[in-house]
Amino acid sequence: MTPTKLLIGQIAVVCAIVIIGVWTATQWCAQMLTYQTPLGAPWFLFAGWPIYKPWKLFEWWFHFDAY
Repeated sequence: MTPTKLLIGQIAVVCAIVIIGVWTATQWCAQMLTYQTPLGAPWFLFAGWPIYKPWKLFEWWFHFDAY
């Protein structure tokens, strides 16, 4: 395996971990706020659970900074 392939694989793993972490934080935040209407519409429903886009966490953070 060449060093370039190894580096690309490591970058892909790190990016996946970051995206999963941010998405998990977004879902946790929405759950802690009991999926209130001001959070906006969910991206889709999965088994009855509203799923929000991963970057919504940052929008909420900016918009609801008073909390």
